[in-house]
Amino acid sequence: MNNGVDATTLETMPLNEEAVAAYLNDHPDFFVRQRDLLAQLTIPHAERGAVSLVEIQLKRLRERVAELEEDITQLMSLGAKNDRLFRAFAEAHQALLRTDQLHTVNKILQTLSAQLQLNVSVCVYHDIAGMTTIPRQAVDQLKNHHFAGRRCYLGRLRRIDAEVVITTQPQTAHLLGTD
Repeated sequence: MNNGVDATTLETMPLNEEAVAAYLNDHPDFFVRQRDLLAQLTIPHAERGAVSLVEIQLKRLRERVAELEEDITQLMSLGAKNDRLFRAFAEAHQALLRTDQLHTVNKILQTLSAQLQLNVSVCVYHDIAGMTTIPRQAVDQLKNHHFAGRRCYLGRLRRIDAEVVITTQPQTAHLLGTD
């Protein structure tokens, strides 16, 4: 089946077209065992006059597989980033729940902002050195509108509310009260 070439000769033969052809002739199940290789092979035509539909479909499927593999890679990367964000916020939330000191709260939020490369704005309505203060009346209006009896509000602020509590445009902000 190997056109007169014995197995010993095949093993010592330099790798060339004849050796490859002889090997494939002797091992007709080669592509059955090497399915991935078969899916990757492209067989060029001497003349591109007529191309089979199967070959066109195979080319499109290969392109689609490459696109899907890229999508999977991007999704995996996004998932890893989301996991890091979740862990950072979970740690910060736990630390915030354990403290009742505004300076500690500020330190936790500043650490989180540095870790995530975000700008954070912390506003208080009592005079505390080094912290931005806002009028008590503005805080009461925000609490009535957003807090609905809860101790905290997690969500978007209307532009008019944001202008009251945010001096520089942060990517995340927290409003703290001591009542």
